[in-house]
Amino acid sequence: MGPADAPTSGPPDLQEADPPRRRRPLSPAWMLRLIGGALLLLLMAHALQRWHSPLLDRLEHAWQDRHLLAHAPREPDPRIVLVEIDERALASQGRWPWPRTRLAELIEHLGGPQQAALIGLDVVLAEAEHAPLAPLWQALTHGPRSLAPDELKRLEPLRQAFEGDVRLAAALRDGPVVAGVHLSAGPGAERIGQLPPGVRLHVPGGSSAGLHAALPDWPGHGGLAPRLAQSAGRGVGVLNGELDEDGMLRRMALLWRSGRQVHPTLALAMLEALDRPLDDPAAPASTSTTAATATTPPDAARPERPGLTLTLDAEQQPAALALQGRPAATGRWPVDPQARVWIPYRAADAAFTRISAADVLEGRLPAGSLHGRLVLVGVTAPGLLDQRLTVIAPALPGTLIHAHLLSALLDGRTLSTPAWAPLAQAGLLLLGGLVLLVWLPRVGIVGSCALALAVCGLGVGVHAWAWAQLHRVLPVVDALLLPGLLLLLWLTLSLRALQHARQRLQALFGQYVPPEHVQRMSLHPERHTMSSRQVELSVLFADVRGFTGLAERMPPGELGAMMHLLFSRLTDIIRQHGGTLDKYIGDAVMAFWGAPLDDPRHARHAVDAALAMRAALPALQEELAARGWPRLDLSIGVDSGPVIVGDMGSRHRLAYTVLGDTVNRAARLQGLAGEHRIGLLIGDATRHGLDPDRICLPLGRVQLRGRGAWLPVWHPLPASTDPAAAAAAAVRLDRWQDWLQARDVGDASRAAAVRAVLTVHAEDRPLVAWVESKTARHDDRPAAAGPD
Repeated sequence: MGPADAPTSGPPDLQEADPPRRRRPLSPAWMLRLIGGALLLLLMAHALQRWHSPLLDRLEHAWQDRHLLAHAPREPDPRIVLVEIDERALASQGRWPWPRTRLAELIEHLGGPQQAALIGLDVVLAEAEHAPLAPLWQALTHGPRSLAPDELKRLEPLRQAFEGDVRLAAALRDGPVVAGVHLSAGPGAERIGQLPPGVRLHVPGGSSAGLHAALPDWPGHGGLAPRLAQSAGRGVGVLNGELDEDGMLRRMALLWRSGRQVHPTLALAMLEALDRPLDDPAAPASTSTTAATATTPPDAARPERPGLTLTLDAEQQPAALALQGRPAATGRWPVDPQARVWIPYRAADAAFTRISAADVLEGRLPAGSLHGRLVLVGVTAPGLLDQRLTVIAPALPGTLIHAHLLSALLDGRTLSTPAWAPLAQAGLLLLGGLVLLVWLPRVGIVGSCALALAVCGLGVGVHAWAWAQLHRVLPVVDALLLPGLLLLLWLTLSLRALQHARQRLQALFGQYVPPEHVQRMSLHPERHTMSSRQVELSVLFADVRGFTGLAERMPPGELGAMMHLLFSRLTDIIRQHGGTLDKYIGDAVMAFWGAPLDDPRHARHAVDAALAMRAALPALQEELAARGWPRLDLSIGVDSGPVIVGDMGSRHRLAYTVLGDTVNRAARLQGLAGEHRIGLLIGDATRHGLDPDRICLPLGRVQLRGRGAWLPVWHPLPASTDPAAAAAAAVRLDRWQDWLQARDVGDASRAAAVRAVLTVHAEDRPLVAWVESKTARHDDRPAAAGPD
């Protein structure tokens, strides 16, 4: 293989491979969008009924319950009266169930002397009562010894006295009574008694098939005994109520389907059967016992009722139920797809007038007391289990529930949840969620809270508007939870990001800058990154003079311990003056001021740190001598100017450092100081960055290696608040300038005299020697440079 065929790289296993790149963590804004988006989809699935959450359902129920209570009417409804079979009635009339004759007597009192406009029975009468005279009456009417009709008519009161169903049937037939039936579903549903025909329902533009598909079927029933079913001319009403998952009764269906027949609930059946206007309860009642029945025509003369009108939506589901052509009650009630409405209960303290059945039966109630009223008769004694958990009471009798619904139907106060409610809630969630996901990261903490409150207010406003204007109940908890959850998520992610940023700052800068600076930086970590940037700062190099000879003479262990002591002292000084430790370079220390925290007075702080290092040398040398170690001396160079600061290096290793010509100048100034045994040299830019009254000795101009320009250099004197020390420094500057002027004009005698005064101070001898060495070289050779 020739040279042209030689491989250009080594074996694959020896080739350099890039280390795996660490993935950058997602920002809090993207984390919010990912987690918040998933939360939004989850709540939308719940709103669209694709996901069931018992907790969210309980919260929704709690919200709606509070809203119902807040809007519950406080005044009683005088149109409705409850005649209760309560504990007092049971005590005086006997235990339940009562004989049918007693029920008939109660109805006769209500429809006769009391002049009730309509009576609703919240009682199931599915089985026929035992009639001991039934065989005898059968023989008298159909046997070989049957009696004549006139004789049978005279015996009818006797028969009714012993056969309760006969008397009760007559009361149902002749009085303004709507009987009650109970429907059941499930494997154990039975059919007991007879279920009268359902209500005639008009469905404009739709079909009964769609209605039957929308309404659940209740095949079982507890109807009426056969004789009673034949006499229920005013129809029947369903007594059922559907409980929510928590066992509370909040809604009731207005229509119930059993097979092909549709029956109204008891309250709606009473309105449908009411064929004359309700009298004003405040008007005087007639004392005639026939006042009520005189306006109630018999079945043959009763006008044909037009029935109920059910409106279906585009999906052939119930949308609204209307009752028209009634002198007493005409209205239109929105319903949900199962023909249900929410029951807007009245306040529990004084909703309806309640009378014990004992007062009616025993004649303690004045005649005409119920004139023109709608009367509901039911069992309310606690031990008879006809009680339900409701919004206004933990155990509300079922008869009272029907009364509340009847009152709401009369007033048009019923509410319903429309079929489009899930789509409306999902749309509201989507709108609010997108607004929050986009704007929460952009508006700050206060703005985020205000935005979340605004989105919550939108949900509450839409709910209140639909409640008040449309009589619709829209789910709202999902729309209220989403802003709160997204706000909590955003605050958590922001706090977590802030904590991580602070931890990163402490990890990155803790070894470079003082702890108090790290604390200040952690307040706004987003302002301090490792990215490279150009700034104006001051750079310091401090090097041990004659370190090579020390390293050759000292054992490595002792040399390391000595340098550890020195670097610890120098690093403490750097931190005390707000500097950033860059690195240790062999026996040298590099530091800078002005980053990562901005420092407008970086030049002053760098020079003060350099002078503090020089001032700390005597004490350090005593400590070194006590340990038997040689003396150490420092040469320091400081310069200021623009640099690039940030994380720099290779893909294998990065460090927070500075680059630029200012760094090179500071290193060369330190080299000059070490070569000429001068403690400290600073550049002209650093001199101009000091306070105007800061005293610096001018050392002339030098040409650093690799640079064409000549640069002024200075030796700063320590600043002091002591007037005597400040005066001594001023005198020292005057003598120094006097000596330089004498040299410049060639006055050798005066220059020699001033020099003798200057060299008395040991600190000035290296400075004088360096100036004189420059003159001997005629300033034609670049000064020696320190390490880059």
